[in-house]
Amino acid sequence: MNGCRLATMVGPVLLLFGCASTKVLDEPTLPPEGNPLAVARDQTTTATLDWVIVRNGPGTWSKNADWDQYLLRIENQSNAALVLDETFLEDSTGTKVYPELGRQALRTGSKQVAKRYKDADVRVKAGTGTAVMAATVIGTTVVGGYFAAAGVGIAAFSSWLGVSTSFGAAVTTAGAALIVAGPAIVISRWHHRREVDARIQEFRSDLPYSIAPGVVERVVFFFPITPSPRRLVLGYSQGGAVQTLRLDTSKSLDGLHLGGATLQ
Repeated sequence: MNGCRLATMVGPVLLLFGCASTKVLDEPTLPPEGNPLAVARDQTTTATLDWVIVRNGPGTWSKNADWDQYLLRIENQSNAALVLDETFLEDSTGTKVYPELGRQALRTGSKQVAKRYKDADVRVKAGTGTAVMAATVIGTTVVGGYFAAAGVGIAAFSSWLGVSTSFGAAVTTAGAALIVAGPAIVISRWHHRREVDARIQEFRSDLPYSIAPGVVERVVFFFPITPSPRRLVLGYSQGGAVQTLRLDTSKSLDGLHLGGATLQ
């Protein structure tokens, strides 16, 4: 008997929480090092997308995540402070998707995206379609003619996010049979979700985000699960002028989250 069928025997309270639970992993993995996924620059600023942590993929610290975690570096090469004011993704349909601030909002946003794609007869499968992304970073593809030295970006994120120091460590998954414990299961899941949300609040970068002159900052944004995004757009102000950087992800994130089953 699978977990979801067994859950139907526990009662309506448990069913409110669904069958796919999320929790902080004991042994998170490390993203690969190498080329960036995308880079955009102007006369004063360089934005680098190092990696996207997807559901149960390399770098993940949470089981069954209902979001995409974008790891960026922003370099202010000018003599004036830079303030990052806005960011959004343009998905494969050209629709703008904005970051969210917490676990529940991310989960709701991901389901809304999946429904929008389903209405267009396109199925979303969270965490699939990562082969192109991995190949880009490992080095078979150079994005935009730019190459980042191995270890410069991802290694810094790794220590900051508290992930494992060995890439390829197995992602911890719950393989044990579901134990029917009534309210204890609900309490456990509530605890795990509180813990996950606390990590999101710890890791995420708030807007507006200020970057001092001559400084490189690591920036993290949590987006709803977004299929095959075409670009990541960053809006910032500096010295009274408003600027926009557009990171082209149409190749490096091509096919991300597009699979043969709907979002669970």
